[in-house]
Amino acid sequence: MPQEQEPGSGPDDPGSLWTPPGSGPGPAGLPGPPPGLPADPVESRTGSGTPGFQDPFAPPGPYAQGPPPTQPGPLYPGPLYPGQLYPQPARPPRRAAWIIGSVAVLVTAIVAGSAGYVIGSNHDRISASVQNLKADAAGPCPSGQAAPGPAATSAQATGLLARLLPKPLGARLVDVRQGAMSLDAYVNDLYSGDSFEKQRIADRCFQGAASRDWISGSGQVAIWLVQFANASDARSYTLSTQQSDLSDIKKRNKYSIAGVTDSMAIEQPQLDKYGNTLTRLIADHGNVAIIMHFYVPGQVDRAAATALLRRQFAKLG
Repeated sequence: MPQEQEPGSGPDDPGSLWTPPGSGPGPAGLPGPPPGLPADPVESRTGSGTPGFQDPFAPPGPYAQGPPPTQPGPLYPGPLYPGQLYPQPARPPRRAAWIIGSVAVLVTAIVAGSAGYVIGSNHDRISASVQNLKADAAGPCPSGQAAPGPAATSAQATGLLARLLPKPLGARLVDVRQGAMSLDAYVNDLYSGDSFEKQRIADRCFQGAASRDWISGSGQVAIWLVQFANASDARSYTLSTQQSDLSDIKKRNKYSIAGVTDSMAIEQPQLDKYGNTLTRLIADHGNVAIIMHFYVPGQVDRAAATALLRRQFAKLG
């Protein structure tokens, strides 16, 4: 219950209660009561009948006498007087807040986009790292199956020779890329001996590879078949190789080939130092990955290239 007090004799009386004028400003420059609010909302109950301001919400204590506070406190959390609230800190304009939020979102998107680009450009390396962890835990090959030595030409590699497409009539074979291949020979041929690529392929339980390369007219075609322990390893190698190619901004055109598992053609339309463009067709069939290179002076004949891939895919079946 509010503590009852006699109204003071004047505003300078330190023991007096604050009595707001009928229409003037409140203490510390605060506005007076809102329109329609009585200047003396509560009369003194001393029996004198003299009107005076008595805040019905004020608890007993140091705020029961003297001017009411202008800021909240532990003993006076309520309004200055009914209908009037403490001054609130100014909020930033809605447009400014929206701009600040938009900038934060944009920065986050740019960072995420940049991270996404880095992750995409190294997809094959991340995938290889996962395979390394698997290899450390249980070895690269399934139980009961071993990988040949890196310099050994396996029986599986020799068997792939019969599954390669023959050179077309009138084409000339390129001797440097022919025959059954060990892991070392395959990595030297396709990756210039890169040790990381060698480990990436070994971690998928490489079994053997075979290659055939020919020149026909003004173009050149090279085919590699790469056998792994199972279809999952072949598919992993195929997809990671595609992702690695797609991370190269020079290779802008890509398309899939209907009816060929995990197939993708990736074109590099810029001419190399020999005046050729490079188109790579990558796919898999069971536990064998297929890689084809087409070097032509100009744009590749897509119909001819995809037809050749379909023929090689069918021959593996």
